[in-house]
Amino acid sequence: MRKMKKPCYLSRIDHGEILLNNYVDKEVQKILMPLNILQRITFCPKYRIKSNFITPNDGSTYVISFIFTILFIVIQIANLLFMYYHPSVPAAVLILSIYCKLLHCYGFAMNFIVCIWYSDHNIKLVLAFQEIHRIINIEPSVIQFNMFSWVILVFCFCFILVFYALFVVFMEVALTDMSAIIMVTFDLDIVYAIRLMELLKSKVVLWNIKALEAKDLENKDEELYDKKLFEVFCKIIECYELYKATYQHSVSEK
Repeated sequence: MRKMKKPCYLSRIDHGEILLNNYVDKEVQKILMPLNILQRITFCPKYRIKSNFITPNDGSTYVISFIFTILFIVIQIANLLFMYYHPSVPAAVLILSIYCKLLHCYGFAMNFIVCIWYSDHNIKLVLAFQEIHRIINIEPSVIQFNMFSWVILVFCFCFILVFYALFVVFMEVALTDMSAIIMVTFDLDIVYAIRLMELLKSKVVLWNIKALEAKDLENKDEELYDKKLFEVFCKIIECYELYKATYQHSVSEK
């Protein structure tokens, strides 16, 4: 049995350093663009793409993420204290609110920690996916995935605005109370994770199609084709391992 080639990971790089193997194709950037917008809404971007190169976030991004994470947590706690000292709030509602808001606070903190601790994992995941995409790619499926991702992004924006507007009107809270919109924003990270899994799943489907096509090739061509497919298969496994290491914390908590 052929020994599986060990995945070649990038070493940790400085924020300002750009390596040639960190180049991201334009088409891959288009695929990831709506997903990247989703993660930026949570103020915890997992990487940055500048001048077609993907690198870890710089220090200023981490500072901004930290400030907004603390702000979100403070708002949640302040809202919880308001409910606690408000006599008209039923005990059952208060208990449920305590559970939900503490869970959200923990989730915000975990999102911030994951974005720092697993920054390299996210970069490796993008670059590994790019290697797969360069070999197995069907344009209609890419267009379909992009369109659906943009639909989800627009839906999330509209849902947040409508949800917050209804919350302000019917719950008679001040516009400065950001608790409602924060609770919706909290779930956008899981939307990002789900779409990323769908992206990897689409490549598995394409790999199966390419594997079936190998039967119609000549012996010499089939050997080279099988070797290339095996390399792609190794990259797909690598992507799933990176995905699991990066997102299992977020999924388990949510």
